[in-house]
Amino acid sequence: RPVFKGALRVAEGVLRAAFRDAHACLLRDASERSLWCWGKQAYGRLGPGTGAEETNTWPPTAMAESVGGEAVTDVVDFCLGHNHGCYIREVDGVNKTWCWGKGEAMPNGTGADQSVPTPVHTELGTPLTTPLEALACGPNHTCGLDESGQAHCWGDDASLGDGSYSATNWVVDVVMDGSSSPIPAPLVSLEAGTNYTCGDTADGTTYCWGTVGGVDSAFAVLFVPADVTPGVKETVGQCRLHDDGHVSCHGVNAVGSLAQGEIGICPDALETPTTLTDLVASKVAMSERHLCAIDADATPGEVRCWGY
Repeated sequence: RPVFKGALRVAEGVLRAAFRDAHACLLRDASERSLWCWGKQAYGRLGPGTGAEETNTWPPTAMAESVGGEAVTDVVDFCLGHNHGCYIREVDGVNKTWCWGKGEAMPNGTGADQSVPTPVHTELGTPLTTPLEALACGPNHTCGLDESGQAHCWGDDASLGDGSYSATNWVVDVVMDGSSSPIPAPLVSLEAGTNYTCGDTADGTTYCWGTVGGVDSAFAVLFVPADVTPGVKETVGQCRLHDDGHVSCHGVNAVGSLAQGEIGICPDALETPTTLTDLVASKVAMSERHLCAIDADATPGEVRCWGY
């Protein structure tokens, strides 16, 4: 049972929050929808005016448009990677996307670190004009969904779903039509993890691209999306909540994060989706180093966690 010791009030009016190992951001105030961040500075990941030196920032500071500039408001969605972040902001009724942080994950065409939020760029060097509705960040890459359900990705990843095997500092379109992709309908949500991204269609079918498990019973690098998990209710990181409540996971079982009985070490990766025993879940949440689930068999919904 969770025990809170020395709990610290971070902010009021929080709409949602995102956390990484060394920094965090939250979206607050339903009227302003401003973005506030704190944590350990590096690579400009805390926003304008912060540099490469590793210093701690507290309390949370409002994300600004530029050094000493106005605070970023009207944020529709945001996500965080290891050393970067991206947000969608409504400007004059149109959604536009910016990113900041470490260069390898930046869609600025240069690969340079950037503390000031920079518009997402296309290969032509011009800002992306397609309005995005939602974002998902992996450690070093980002994907976004537009209003038609088309996915777009950028960053340092083995596969961004565009049919290639290369990183990119501009946005590319995920292959979602034609004989090379099985996706028959628009995507309605995205989930990004380490070197892979998954998306769900309205009927609950999950498609993934990048380095994923469960394809031909082993790890596979998918250059375009593939249907990997029939009967999946929800995909969270490298774990999947199935319709019957069981949870299966694949990937690196670091510090016991995949509930395989190993603690404090990094055992071999789970090459195929492995079912977590003695658990029927109604909801699952996952970070890079731990996993939590609401136990559907417990009353009134006990939360169980594993990892670091």
